[in-house]
Amino acid sequence: MKAQTNKNQAIQDLSKSLTELKKSNERIERLLFEQKTFFNFKELAEYTGFSKTYLYNLHRLGKIPGAYSPTGRLVFFDRKEIEQWILSNGKFSE
Repeated sequence: MKAQTNKNQAIQDLSKSLTELKKSNERIERLLFEQKTFFNFKELAEYTGFSKTYLYNLHRLGKIPGAYSPTGRLVFFDRKEIEQWILSNGKFSE
């Protein structure tokens, strides 16, 4: 009986440690995200709250500033230009 109690306590301790590690990891990821200079589509969606589909469509129409495609395939967005775009009341460039 005592062995079972010890196992249960060990499992609870491990579960608590895992929860604390997850919280620490989330904080670290958030801090790293805040330091990023460029976003990909997924990150831009997280940052703006827009769906990736909506952002793809805006990009296709040339309505999102600060888009760079160094390889011709991958697209990155300059965080500062995105922030300026958002602060300009979200008006899309023409």
